[in-house]
Amino acid sequence: MERWPFQVTFELHSTNGESSTDPTQVTAVATSLGAKPDATLTDLRPLFVERLLPLLYDTVLLRTLATLQRTLDALDIEGLSALWSLNPSQDHQENIPVGWRSPEPTIDEWVSFTAEYLEGGYEYDPFDLNKMESGRLRYWMLAYLMSATFKDCSMILRLYGDENDGKDTITAIDLDPKSVERLRQWGKQDREIVLAYKTHGMMKQPCVDDGDPKPAPHNNVTEGFVVS
Repeated sequence: MERWPFQVTFELHSTNGESSTDPTQVTAVATSLGAKPDATLTDLRPLFVERLLPLLYDTVLLRTLATLQRTLDALDIEGLSALWSLNPSQDHQENIPVGWRSPEPTIDEWVSFTAEYLEGGYEYDPFDLNKMESGRLRYWMLAYLMSATFKDCSMILRLYGDENDGKDTITAIDLDPKSVERLRQWGKQDREIVLAYKTHGMMKQPCVDDGDPKPAPHNNVTEGFVVS
Protein backbone atom coordinates (compact mmCIF):
# COMPACT_ATOMS: atom_id res chain seq x y z
CA MET A 1 0.00 0.00 0.00
CA GLU A 2 1.39 3.40 -0.96
CA ARG A 3 2.24 5.71 1.93
CA TRP A 4 2.02 9.47 1.61
CA PRO A 5 4.10 11.91 3.71
CA PHE A 6 0.96 13.61 5.01
CA GLN A 7 -2.68 12.86 5.71
CA VAL A 8 -5.15 13.61 2.94
CA THR A 9 -8.79 14.14 3.90
CA PHE A 10 -11.02 13.96 0.86
CA GLU A 11 -14.51 15.38 1.28
CA LEU A 12 -16.90 17.41 -0.83
CA HIS A 13 -18.46 20.55 0.58
CA SER A 14 -21.32 22.68 -0.64
CA THR A 15 -20.99 26.43 -1.06
CA ASN A 16 -22.14 26.98 2.54
CA GLY A 17 -19.27 24.85 3.84
CA GLU A 18 -21.32 21.80 4.83
CA SER A 19 -20.23 18.30 3.88
CA SER A 20 -21.99 17.15 0.74
CA THR A 21 -22.68 13.85 -1.04
CA ASP A 22 -24.54 15.47 -3.93
CA PRO A 23 -24.22 13.01 -6.86
CA THR A 24 -23.91 15.93 -9.26
CA GLN A 25 -20.85 17.22 -7.43
CA VAL A 26 -19.31 13.75 -7.23
CA THR A 27 -19.81 13.29 -10.98
CA ALA A 28 -18.23 16.67 -11.68
CA VAL A 29 -15.16 15.75 -9.61
CA ALA A 30 -14.96 12.34 -11.30
CA THR A 31 -14.98 14.00 -14.71
CA SER A 32 -12.28 16.45 -13.63
CA LEU A 33 -10.09 13.58 -12.45
CA GLY A 34 -10.68 11.48 -15.57
CA ALA A 35 -12.66 8.82 -13.69
CA LYS A 36 -15.93 7.09 -14.54
CA PRO A 37 -19.02 9.24 -13.86
CA ASP A 38 -20.39 6.67 -11.38
CA ALA A 39 -17.17 6.61 -9.28
CA THR A 40 -17.57 6.92 -5.51
CA LEU A 41 -15.58 9.21 -3.20
CA THR A 42 -13.59 6.15 -2.12
CA ASP A 43 -12.70 5.51 -5.76
CA LEU A 44 -11.77 9.14 -6.33
CA ARG A 45 -9.48 9.59 -3.32
CA PRO A 46 -6.34 7.91 -4.78
CA LEU A 47 -6.90 9.70 -8.09
CA PHE A 48 -7.18 12.99 -6.27
CA VAL A 49 -3.96 12.36 -4.35
CA GLU A 50 -2.17 11.34 -7.54
CA ARG A 51 -3.24 14.61 -9.14
CA LEU A 52 -2.50 16.69 -6.05
CA LEU A 53 1.00 15.55 -5.10
CA PRO A 54 2.85 16.71 -8.25
CA LEU A 55 1.34 20.15 -7.80
CA LEU A 56 2.52 20.32 -4.19
CA TYR A 57 5.98 18.95 -4.95
CA ASP A 58 6.65 21.06 -8.05
CA THR A 59 5.33 24.44 -6.93
CA VAL A 60 7.77 27.12 -5.82
CA LEU A 61 5.16 28.45 -3.40
CA LEU A 62 5.93 26.00 -0.59
CA ARG A 63 9.67 26.56 -0.87
CA THR A 64 9.13 30.32 -0.95
CA LEU A 65 6.91 30.20 2.13
CA ALA A 66 9.47 28.07 3.97
CA THR A 67 12.24 30.57 3.17
CA LEU A 68 10.14 33.54 4.25
CA GLN A 69 9.00 31.86 7.46
CA ARG A 70 12.55 30.91 8.40
CA THR A 71 14.41 34.09 7.48
CA LEU A 72 11.87 36.58 8.78
CA ASP A 73 11.76 34.74 12.11
CA ALA A 74 15.53 34.70 12.61
CA LEU A 75 15.24 35.86 16.25
CA ASP A 76 12.16 33.89 17.27
CA ILE A 77 9.76 35.48 19.75
CA GLU A 78 12.22 34.69 22.56
CA GLY A 79 15.02 36.63 20.90
CA LEU A 80 12.65 39.45 19.99
CA SER A 81 11.49 39.68 23.60
CA ALA A 82 15.12 39.80 24.74
CA LEU A 83 15.90 42.57 22.26
CA TRP A 84 12.82 44.46 23.49
CA SER A 85 13.97 44.27 27.10
CA LEU A 86 17.45 45.50 26.13
CA ASN A 87 16.06 48.60 24.45
CA PRO A 88 13.66 50.29 26.89
CA SER A 89 12.16 53.57 25.74
CA GLN A 90 9.67 56.12 26.93
CA ASP A 91 6.93 53.77 25.80
CA HIS A 92 8.15 50.68 27.57
CA GLN A 93 10.55 49.64 30.30
CA GLU A 94 12.11 46.37 31.38
CA ASN A 95 9.72 43.53 32.26
CA ILE A 96 7.01 45.03 30.04
CA PRO A 97 5.76 42.49 27.43
CA VAL A 98 7.09 42.86 23.92
CA GLY A 99 4.98 45.14 21.75
CA TRP A 100 3.41 47.03 24.65
CA ARG A 101 1.97 50.38 23.44
CA SER A 102 3.72 50.02 20.08
CA PRO A 103 1.85 51.52 17.11
CA GLU A 104 0.59 49.35 14.29
CA PRO A 105 2.87 49.44 11.22
CA THR A 106 1.86 51.88 8.52
CA ILE A 107 1.84 51.10 4.81
CA ASP A 108 4.97 53.23 4.39
CA GLU A 109 6.71 51.21 7.12
CA TRP A 110 5.81 47.94 5.42
CA VAL A 111 7.11 49.22 2.08
CA SER A 112 10.38 50.40 3.65
CA PHE A 113 10.79 47.17 5.61
CA THR A 114 10.15 44.97 2.58
CA ALA A 115 12.72 46.85 0.50
CA GLU A 116 15.34 46.52 3.25
CA TYR A 117 14.58 42.84 3.79
CA LEU A 118 14.89 42.02 0.07
CA GLU A 119 18.20 43.89 -0.16
CA GLY A 120 19.62 42.11 2.87
CA GLY A 121 19.51 38.58 1.50
CA TYR A 122 18.61 35.44 3.40
CA GLU A 123 21.88 34.43 5.05
CA TYR A 124 21.91 33.56 8.74
CA ASP A 125 24.49 35.16 10.98
CA PRO A 126 24.88 34.95 14.77
CA PHE A 127 23.08 37.80 16.50
CA ASP A 128 24.59 39.44 19.56
CA LEU A 129 21.55 41.27 20.84
CA ASN A 130 23.63 43.34 23.27
CA LYS A 131 25.46 44.91 20.31
CA MET A 132 22.42 45.38 18.11
CA GLU A 133 21.41 49.00 17.50
CA SER A 134 18.24 50.05 19.28
CA GLY A 135 16.82 51.23 15.96
CA ARG A 136 16.73 47.62 14.75
CA LEU A 137 14.04 46.70 17.26
CA ARG A 138 11.23 48.00 15.05
CA TYR A 139 12.68 46.17 12.03
CA TRP A 140 12.65 42.82 13.84
CA MET A 141 9.17 43.43 15.21
CA LEU A 142 7.89 43.88 11.65
CA ALA A 143 9.90 40.87 10.51
CA TYR A 144 8.29 38.65 13.12
CA LEU A 145 4.81 39.94 12.30
CA MET A 146 5.36 39.21 8.61
CA SER A 147 6.73 35.75 9.38
CA ALA A 148 3.56 35.06 11.38
CA THR A 149 1.47 36.02 8.34
CA PHE A 150 3.28 33.48 6.18
CA LYS A 151 3.00 30.81 8.89
CA ASP A 152 -0.75 31.32 9.17
CA CYS A 153 -1.73 31.65 5.51
CA SER A 154 -3.89 29.20 3.58
CA MET A 155 -3.58 27.74 0.11
CA ILE A 156 -6.16 27.13 -2.58
CA LEU A 157 -5.43 24.44 -5.17
CA ARG A 158 -7.40 24.51 -8.39
CA LEU A 159 -7.47 21.38 -10.54
CA TYR A 160 -8.73 21.76 -14.08
CA GLY A 161 -10.53 19.02 -15.95
CA ASP A 162 -8.94 17.31 -18.92
CA GLU A 163 -11.34 19.06 -21.27
CA ASN A 164 -10.02 22.47 -20.19
CA ASP A 165 -6.83 24.10 -21.38
CA GLY A 166 -6.17 25.61 -17.94
CA LYS A 167 -3.19 24.58 -15.85
CA ASP A 168 -3.53 23.37 -12.25
CA THR A 169 -2.72 26.23 -9.89
CA ILE A 170 -1.90 26.77 -6.23
CA THR A 171 -2.46 30.18 -4.61
CA ALA A 172 -1.70 31.57 -1.15
CA ILE A 173 -4.51 33.46 0.59
CA ASP A 174 -5.23 34.92 4.05
CA LEU A 175 -2.11 37.10 3.90
CA ASP A 176 -3.45 39.82 6.17
CA PRO A 177 -0.87 41.52 8.45
CA LYS A 178 -0.82 40.49 12.10
CA SER A 179 -1.42 43.03 14.84
CA VAL A 180 1.42 44.21 17.10
CA GLU A 181 -0.83 43.30 20.03
CA ARG A 182 -0.37 39.62 19.16
CA LEU A 183 3.32 39.81 20.13
CA ARG A 184 2.45 39.76 23.83
CA GLN A 185 0.28 36.68 23.37
CA TRP A 186 2.98 34.86 21.41
CA GLY A 187 5.63 35.78 23.99
CA LYS A 188 3.44 34.44 26.80
CA GLN A 189 2.74 31.25 24.87
CA ASP A 190 6.45 30.74 24.20
CA ARG A 191 7.29 31.09 27.92
CA GLU A 192 4.60 28.56 28.81
CA ILE A 193 5.99 26.08 26.26
CA VAL A 194 9.55 26.50 27.57
CA LEU A 195 8.35 26.05 31.17
CA ALA A 196 6.45 22.88 30.27
CA TYR A 197 9.52 21.59 28.42
CA LYS A 198 11.73 22.19 31.45
CA THR A 199 9.18 20.80 33.90
CA HIS A 200 8.80 17.49 32.09
CA GLY A 201 12.55 17.14 31.58
CA MET A 202 12.37 15.95 27.99
CA MET A 203 15.62 15.19 26.22
CA LYS A 204 16.83 18.19 24.26
CA GLN A 205 16.82 17.82 20.52
CA PRO A 206 18.37 20.25 18.00
CA CYS A 207 15.97 22.25 15.84
CA VAL A 208 16.89 21.42 12.24
CA ASP A 209 15.23 22.82 9.14
CA ASP A 210 13.99 20.22 6.69
CA GLY A 211 16.73 19.68 4.14
CA ASP A 212 19.19 21.87 6.03
CA PRO A 213 21.69 20.02 8.27
CA LYS A 214 22.50 23.24 10.14
CA PRO A 215 20.36 23.95 13.22
CA ALA A 216 18.07 26.93 12.86
CA PRO A 217 19.58 30.14 14.30
CA HIS A 218 16.93 30.54 16.98
CA ASN A 219 17.65 27.09 18.40
CA ASN A 220 19.57 28.73 21.24
CA VAL A 221 19.28 31.95 23.18
CA THR A 222 22.33 31.69 25.35
CA GLU A 223 23.24 33.72 28.40
CA GLY A 224 24.00 37.26 27.31
CA PHE A 225 21.23 37.17 24.71
CA VAL A 226 23.33 35.81 21.87
CA VAL A 227 21.22 34.05 19.25
CA SER A 228 23.12 31.59 17.08
